Amino acid sequence: MKKKAFTLAEVLITLGVIGIVIAMTLPTLIKNYQKKILATQLIKGYSTISQALTQMYADTGEEISPQDYPAKTFADSLKKYLITNQYSKSFGITGIDSEDYYKSKIYKNYNNSNEADASLFDEGQMIINDGMAIFIQNSQYKTYGMLITIDVNGIKKIPNKWGHDLFTFRIENKGRLIPSEAPNSSYKYGNQQKYCSINSTTQQNGLACTYYAINDLCPDNRNKSYWDCLPK
Repeated sequence: MKKKAFTLAEVLITLGVIGIVIAMTLPTLIKNYQKKILATQLIKGYSTISQALTQMYADTGEEISPQDYPAKTFADSLKKYLITNQYSKSFGITGIDSEDYYKSKIYKNYNNSNEADASLFDEGQMIINDGMAIFIQNSQYKTYGMLITIDVNGIKKIPNKWGHDLFTFRIENKGRLIPSEAPNSSYKYGNQQKYCSINSTTQQNGLACTYYAINDLCPDNRNKSYWDCLPK
C-alpha cells in the first residue's frame, strides 16, 4: 500500500497561511497585552500611594489635608514613606526649562494633540524602586488643591501620555485619595469633554481620566472598555 504524505508545496502553502494569520493577529494580541499591563500597573500605583498616605496618618495621627502643607512641602513628607531612587523638589527629573514651564518635554496629552501641562508636575518629583514616577502639585494656588500624578511604567517607557500610562489623583480634605475625575470629588477639572476626551486639544486633556480608567469606562463611548477606546 502506498503511504500518503503532504507534498512540499502543500507544506509551504500551509506554513504561509499560518504566517499570514500570525502576522494579522500578533499586533492585536501584543497591544491588548500591553493595555492589560498598564491597567494592572495603575491599580498597583493607586495602592502604593494609598498605603504611603495611610502610613503618614499612622505616624502623625492627623488626617492629611491640602491646607496643612505650604507650597512645595508635601513631596518632602511623602517621600519618607516610599523607597525612592531619585528625588527632586522641582523639575530635576523631567528636566523642564523655565521657558518651557507649561510644555512637557516628555509627556503628551490624552489624544496626542498637545504637550502635557508640565506646571502640574513641578512641586516634587520622584522615581521609586519599582520604576514608577511620581509628580506632586502642591502650590500656593488653592484652586488646584493637591495633586499626585503617577507614570505607572516609568519615564523611559512609552506611551508617556496622560490617561494611557500617566494618571492623576487628588488628595481631598480628610486625606481621601480620589481618582480624577471621581463623581464625589470637588476636582477643578471635572469637564470630561475638555479634560478626558478624544476631541480636546487642551494641555490638560487626560488629567480627568483616572476615574474612567480605574472603572474601565470609556469616557467618549460608554459601550466600550476604557482600554479599548484609547486614542492613538
